[in-house]
Amino acid sequence: MSKAHSISRFASLVFDLDGTLVDSAADITTAMSMTMTALGLPPLPQGYIMPNLHSTADTIIGDVFRDLGHPPPEDMQATRALFYDHYARFGHATSVLYPGAREFLRSCADRGQKLAICTNKRENTAREVLALLDVLDCFQAITGCDTYEEPKPSAVPLLRTLERMGVSRDEAVFFGDTQADAECAQRSQVGFALHRPGYGAQAAARFPRLLAFDHYSEFGLPANA
Repeated sequence: MSKAHSISRFASLVFDLDGTLVDSAADITTAMSMTMTALGLPPLPQGYIMPNLHSTADTIIGDVFRDLGHPPPEDMQATRALFYDHYARFGHATSVLYPGAREFLRSCADRGQKLAICTNKRENTAREVLALLDVLDCFQAITGCDTYEEPKPSAVPLLRTLERMGVSRDEAVFFGDTQADAECAQRSQVGFALHRPGYGAQAAARFPRLLAFDHYSEFGLPANA
């Protein structure tokens, strides 16, 4: 069975955001570096690779501090607010859709599939990014880390997203790139599509999946974004 046919038979497609639809690594790294500077710490080293880009802001911040040998922030709430402020002011300047993603989303929406986002970004930030990239109108539901009581890898955000759209778990597939996404899909008993060029595909590859892909053109659509 072709990948195009495998996907077209589902009533709903749910997508992670960072590393799956959007390459946002540079923007997140810049915001984190600016946060460090604002706290009186050295900026991130040149070429630093951020850990756990799929996680919530608190996890990202904690992992960066630990990775660089700094003690945890004394006030995580204030540090998180700084990070979000820098991320918002930087304006998602370099975030881009992965090649072919725009055409894929439009094609799926045009044929009547229900599309949704399930991300560990805050919901309002996810909406801002999608609007900036001119694809917000493709989605019937946007779920962030703060939409429900638990973020991924809990099954809660994905199952509640499907519930909002009136779709059963058997009628949906979840696109993601990290272990958190794969584990969320497994806990939810929803088929998983692994985006291998994302931020955590090596760990995610250990989990069951419906398919894996490197480029959205593999679904039979144009390669240009």
